[in-house]
Amino acid sequence: MRRQTIIVGVLASLVTLASQAWSEDKVPAENPGTPSAPTAAPALSLIDSVKDAPDGVLLVKTNDDGGFKSLVVKATVEIDTVLGAAKGKRAAQKEAQMQCKKYLTQWLNEQVVFVENNAKVVTIETKGDESIDAAGNKVKIRNTKGTETKVSIETSASIAAACLTGLVALYSEVTPGKDSEYTMVLGLSQKNIESAAKVRDSLKNSLEGGGNTGGGNKNPGGNGGDDSPKGEKKVNPEADEFVK
Repeated sequence: MRRQTIIVGVLASLVTLASQAWSEDKVPAENPGTPSAPTAAPALSLIDSVKDAPDGVLLVKTNDDGGFKSLVVKATVEIDTVLGAAKGKRAAQKEAQMQCKKYLTQWLNEQVVFVENNAKVVTIETKGDESIDAAGNKVKIRNTKGTETKVSIETSASIAAACLTGLVALYSEVTPGKDSEYTMVLGLSQKNIESAAKVRDSLKNSLEGGGNTGGGNKNPGGNGGDDSPKGEKKVNPEADEFVK
């Protein structure tokens, strides 16, 4: 009986020493580095990526083959509350949308060309060796699939116009107070361009007749200019796909 007691005591001592060694080393020798392996920095959200960036085309992304994947375009305008906060916000929303389309149109005209492969898939390429976005970031866009031909100037213009109608709303924000601003971020992807190419003939005049900026007639019986817009943020659940 005494012998069994001694054996049990020795085993208990060994277990205690093993536990202390484990707590000191924390990582077993056969699997080093697992708990202490460096974790990757979390990816920036779309909001964090564009909040300090200038207005214009941003975050131009390419696929693994170098072809165009997606981009976002940002515009920020002041909210005029002379007719009240609600009307001022609606007018600013329309103006920001028009500004986004203007920035994208200018970038498409200056920086890229539309090309079409044998499967009639339309993509975009940089005109020169590389393109620059509004933040000064350089990007090279090249499509390596199939035989490429530049589309005609007329077709290119209609595709660009159709692309604008396919822009996706990703994020908007209203800053509160008297000096409030409306920020809008829209997104364009290769999927939008392919859809635009399919219907480009019917969308040649898609942008005409839609230039209502919210200005013009003033309603003397409006809400007054005393109130200020309240803070507001709207985020598309798919927005962060445009930063990957």
